[in-house]
Parts: sequence; C-alpha cells; structure tokens
Amino acid sequence: MGNTKDKDIGKQENSVTRPSIRINIKYSRITIHRNTLEVLDNPEYIRLGYCPGTKQMMIFTADSSEKDGIRLLFSKEGRCYVHSKAMLDGIRLVGGVLSTGESYLVYGVFLKDENAISFDLCRAIAESGDKYDA
Repeated sequence: MGNTKDKDIGKQENSVTRPSIRINIKYSRITIHRNTLEVLDNPEYIRLGYCPGTKQMMIFTADSSEKDGIRLLFSKEGRCYVHSKAMLDGIRLVGGVLSTGESYLVYGVFLKDENAISFDLCRAIAESGDKYDA
C-alpha cells in the first residue's frame, strides 16, 4: 500500500472519500463537498479555473490577498456553494460539456505539486440531482 499522506485520493475506489463537486446548471451553482475541502486542508479562500483544451475544472487554494480568491461561506446546514452563471455558461459554450442535464456529479484528482484538485468535466455524471439542488 502507498503512502497515505500523498493524498492521491483520485485513485481510490471509495467515492465517499474522493474529492467531488456537484454542478447545478439550473441554479448556476457549484457545491463543493466537504471531503474536497478536507483534501485541500480546509482553506478559507479558493480560486476556480477552467482549461478548455483539457476540459478540466480546477479548484486551487488561495489566500485573502489574491484578487481572484473566493472566500468560502457555509450555509446553516454546513454546505459550501459557489454561484457563477458566467463561469458555467462559458464552460458549456467553450468546452461543449455539461449539456445533457441540470445536475452533475464530478470526481476529482488531487494534484499535490499545485495544491489543487482537477475535475475532468468529460467524466461528469449527469443526475437528476439531490435534495440540495432545490
């Protein structure tokens, strides 16, 4: 067995511990699951990115001094959402992904050298959503 401190969680079979996000097109919302934030050592700020060539969405840790940093706020229930209609519309237009449904579950891979998580949007799982999509 490998070194568990490497956080190579993207290769684990257990989807409960893999970093994941839910993208809801209808509400222009990205739900960042708690396990994803734990892999990044629970940052207070993050940055989001997208590479159209690879169709990868990235979540990077950030600090308060970065102009593109997004401060993470949680609902009363402890959920973390980022709303960005412009980003999701751009990803759909440029990337040609996320076009068959309203809600997607996407698993990611931790990139230790960049302290980031990469989500392959070509592998997004279209779902009807869950009780948090309403």
